[in-house]
Amino acid sequence: VLRELEIMGLNTPDPSTNIKKFFAECEKMDRDLGLDFTRTDAFLERCLKTFDGVTLGKSDLIKGRYATVQEIADLVG
Repeated sequence: VLRELEIMGLNTPDPSTNIKKFFAECEKMDRDLGLDFTRTDAFLERCLKTFDGVTLGKSDLIKGRYATVQEIADLVG
């Protein structure tokens, strides 16, 4: 999870980093660039491939359901 967030551009993907706004901001920037496939999509795709049975959706990330990196890491195991 930390590696994928670093790839997405989160400079300090510490488990306690507050990412509540990170995905929403990424989504807006990517949409403003006219991208159909955003960094949020890429993160979810990688998580779903790597961690079988993850119940993590795009709206969970964009709406800030998970406030820290650690919360996402706990979800995916």
